[in-house]
Amino acid sequence: MAAQVVVLTDQRLEWINGRRRVAVNWTSDTSTGAVSAVLPEIHGFLDMVTTDAGIPAPTAYSLTLVDEANFDVLEGVCSTAGGGADRSDMLTQTAVPKFGQLNTLLGLRKPVWDVLTLKIAGAGTGSGRNGIVILDFSQ
Repeated sequence: MAAQVVVLTDQRLEWINGRRRVAVNWTSDTSTGAVSAVLPEIHGFLDMVTTDAGIPAPTAYSLTLVDEANFDVLEGVCSTAGGGADRSDMLTQTAVPKFGQLNTLLGLRKPVWDVLTLKIAGAGTGSGRNGIVILDFSQ
């Protein structure tokens, strides 16, 4: 079965009090364990990424969020290939994106001004492996 993706946004793509949340419910491709989802165009700052495995749980997987130039705006914080950590197959995890080599907790914010594609790799083959990715943005 091909990957399935449902992109949900708070308040139909509107900014509420300077914040916007995009939630992506995903089910991986049964033969490759991959997922790809094009998100609505975002103009703002990416503050946080939260991931949670569903049931049946995926294996530990990598997550990237690439812009139109194919640059991972998460700068590898959600994949071992990028120097970060793969997402857990059991735990809810939150990651704060980097701005260059600095963590955005230092006050720097990750600008996003593009159509983004969420990519998941290595979620495991088999029936119905799924989860949710929540992206929090601010203006």
